Amino acid sequence: MKAHLLGALLLAIGLPLHAQQFITPQRDITSISTNGMELQMLYTDIDRNTPHTLRAITFFRANDKGPAQQIPFEIKKRFVPALQLESGADCAISGFRAFKTKSGLRVVYAERDGMWADERRVNFTVLELKKNDDPETVDAPALAFREVGKVASKRNFCDVNEAMSAEAARLFK
Repeated sequence: MKAHLLGALLLAIGLPLHAQQFITPQRDITSISTNGMELQMLYTDIDRNTPHTLRAITFFRANDKGPAQQIPFEIKKRFVPALQLESGADCAISGFRAFKTKSGLRVVYAERDGMWADERRVNFTVLELKKNDDPETVDAPALAFREVGKVASKRNFCDVNEAMSAEAARLFK
C-alpha cells in the first residue's frame, strides 16, 4: 500500500512512473526479473522477544547446479549480506525501498542514529545492481548492489519511512 502512495507522490511531482516499478516484498520470497536475470528477494523477521521488530532483506540468484548466489549490498564501503530493518512502536529507524528502472534494479536504504523516539536526519544510501566487470577488483563480488549515491534528509524525522516519502523527489529518480 505504501508503494502505491509513493507512486502517486511521484506522479504528482512529475517523475516518470513508466520508468520505474516499485517492488513490494511479499510474505517471504519475491521473484524479480531484471535485465535478463531472475532474482529472489527474501524478507524475514527475526524474533527478539521485544516490541521492536528486526527484519532482514536479502537478494539472491537461484542456481540449478548448486547453492544460490547471494547478492550483497555495499554499505559504508563494505559488502554486507543483508539489510537490517528495525522498527518499533514509535517509528522505524531503518528501512528500504526497491524498484526497477529502465537500466536495472535500485535499492534505497534509509537509516538514522539515535534512540527509538528521537528525531534526527535520515541518511539514505542509493544502491544499484551491478556486475563486477573490473578484473583488477578481486575482493568485489561478481554481482552486488553497489553504492551510487548518499544523501541526508533535509529535516529531522523519527520514522525513516516518512523520510523516504517526504524526500521521494530526490531519492527515486
